Amino acid sequence: MTFSIIGCGDSGKEWDGSGISIGVNDAAKFGHPLTYLLVCNRPQQFSSERLETIINTRPKYFYSHKSNWAEWFPEWKKLRLETWGTHRYHLVKGHYYASDTSPFIAMTLAYNLGATKIIIYGVDFKHHHIFHELNPQTNREVERYKQLVEALREQGVEVYLGAKGSALESFLTVYKKELV
Repeated sequence: MTFSIIGCGDSGKEWDGSGISIGVNDAAKFGHPLTYLLVCNRPQQFSSERLETIINTRPKYFYSHKSNWAEWFPEWKKLRLETWGTHRYHLVKGHYYASDTSPFIAMTLAYNLGATKIIIYGVDFKHHHIFHELNPQTNREVERYKQLVEALREQGVEVYLGAKGSALESFLTVYKKELV
């Protein structure tokens, strides 16, 4: 089963809206409906424009670890997050792992939902307000993604980028859709 993870970076524009998707935060800004929406910040942490996009998103399923979202998503599903590395960089079914960015959590959610292939869009680390090319912490976060990708591959899950433009290109290739 293929899952597309939709982050909020520029390469998120390249997602065509097809297939099963897990969008994070205001990923609906790219104009496509989302199967799942994952939001891990409190509502007040978003600008009014981003918050408006989130609350107007109508995913089939909404996930968070913050109960503040129940006001807008009464059937929300709670994630209990564990810090990545607690299990020596191994995935355990039924566990959801966190680093410092939401798409990381979305990848572990996809794994738990039965993903055999994950295609990542909008996880660029180029223009993020915290994680960008000038912040030394970005390299640490990218390294955690590399560890997660390796752990997913050990479990038989293929991981690709959906488009060019990501710092993850150092260890991931862009997925080539097969012509049918």
